[in-house]
Amino acid sequence: MPSAPEYQLRIARHRPRGGVDVENAIFDATTMQVAIAQATELTGRFLGNQLGVATLTSAKWGLIWSYRHNMPDPPGP
Repeated sequence: MPSAPEYQLRIARHRPRGGVDVENAIFDATTMQVAIAQATELTGRFLGNQLGVATLTSAKWGLIWSYRHNMPDPPGP
């Protein structure tokens, strides 16, 4: 039986006194939708109300999902 694809979640959060903390999580998921749901949950749990960004990638598909948490909209088009 083939194994589920491996995904990597990277979360960066703003430090109150400047700089950035980065966390990585590697997990398996049976589908891309399950991986995105898991990444969304982990991101919310890690960031809480803090500013941050998250990206979900896989070796097979590259960048799958990104999220700006409590961040202002980027400037311009």
